[in-house]
Amino acid sequence: MVPDRTARFHDTTPAFDPDFLFVFLLFSATLFTLQLSGLVILYALLVAGFVAARPQRAIPLLWRCSPILALPAYALLSTLWSIAPGATLYFGSEFFLTVVAALLVGAATTPHTALKGIFAAFLLWAVANFLLGLSTGDLRASTSFIGLAGSKNAAGEAAAVGVVVGVAMLFHAVAQRRMLVIAAALLLILLDARILVAAHSTGAILAAALGTLVILLWTLSRGLPIAGRSTILLVALGIGALAVITLPVWSHAIFDDLLSMSGKDTTLTGRTYIWSRADVLISQRPWFGLGYSAFWNPGSLEAEAIWRKIGVLSRRGFNFHNSSYDLVVHLGYVGLALFAIVFLSYCAILLLKTMRHPGISGIFFCAIVLAYASRAPFESFGTNIFHQSTLLLFAALGWATRAQGRTRSPDAARSWRGTDADPRQPDRSRQRDGLDASRPAGLPTG
Repeated sequence: MVPDRTARFHDTTPAFDPDFLFVFLLFSATLFTLQLSGLVILYALLVAGFVAARPQRAIPLLWRCSPILALPAYALLSTLWSIAPGATLYFGSEFFLTVVAALLVGAATTPHTALKGIFAAFLLWAVANFLLGLSTGDLRASTSFIGLAGSKNAAGEAAAVGVVVGVAMLFHAVAQRRMLVIAAALLLILLDARILVAAHSTGAILAAALGTLVILLWTLSRGLPIAGRSTILLVALGIGALAVITLPVWSHAIFDDLLSMSGKDTTLTGRTYIWSRADVLISQRPWFGLGYSAFWNPGSLEAEAIWRKIGVLSRRGFNFHNSSYDLVVHLGYVGLALFAIVFLSYCAILLLKTMRHPGISGIFFCAIVLAYASRAPFESFGTNIFHQSTLLLFAALGWATRAQGRTRSPDAARSWRGTDADPRQPDRSRQRDGLDASRPAGLPTG
């Protein structure tokens, strides 16, 4: 009975879980990056602390995720041909550290812990921003809400992720019948929905809606046999492919309506000008690019001209507002191909594994990947250092590397029970089958 009471204690008090603390502090520091300094030191301490506390998980992870680590390694390698080698070496090292931290979240934490830590961090951010908006009146102002994020796009993106993680946690809490967590999840959804509307970010609203829809449909379909879920996935992928193929036919009218509703012009707030400059830069060094993070640096004449044209005074955190353009400008078509191959391969693995074993954490990461993919033509994701989008996307790739444990019962019987088994609870089916129930399912044997 003692182990069972201990399991319940840790499950209801996640602050005592080192895995939870790692994820919570990592994402909290990332969300409040403008209010903190020395983020690279904090990241390094958190990663080193986790590896020291969980060496049996963290060390084997580096080998298992080596194809994913090839992406930041290639960014570092671009120092050799970068137009600003010092900047590439410095920021490339920080990008590598960001990816390692993300992979630890996705591949080395215990099941459900990643979702809980992300949820707690986004709830803290939402409450802080909502209170700030109330005290300053920014939530009621006609201008776009910025809050603690530094820009309306950043505020909208964080709020969109908050809505998605809130919906995921709501389903998990309902399955576990935890009323306080249900109330907290509803609070996060409501707060971030209000921030999302106040930020006037069209893309973020669409991403939040898509992520919510994915979680809703996927969770409700868990009672179906795997053949039924696979059919739904294939139909959804077919519709998505058809939508991409026919994009020039229908996108302009719909997107113009959305832009007019949010008060934007058809140049996407200067994006078309930025993309035209990116085309010029790509034509100069198409195959290997300028070097990772070598362009947006103070003193660069071309970058300074764009900043003046767009009216960006801070000169920080700026990009080409298009994931493909950012990759090709800095890493060339070779870098774009490498990133595409790795991301598409591991995302396919993630989707297929989650289809076979539809745990709420896996569903959440699938929803996040699809939500970011919907915004990739208009924002830059996956290469920003110390940013929640980079953490979430690479954590999703890390989640795809987890081994799938055996399920205790058929799909229909577990459709509303929560899904990624808690490793602290004994697995009766594994005991009946003569398997080792002491080791957490889905974790490396190390």
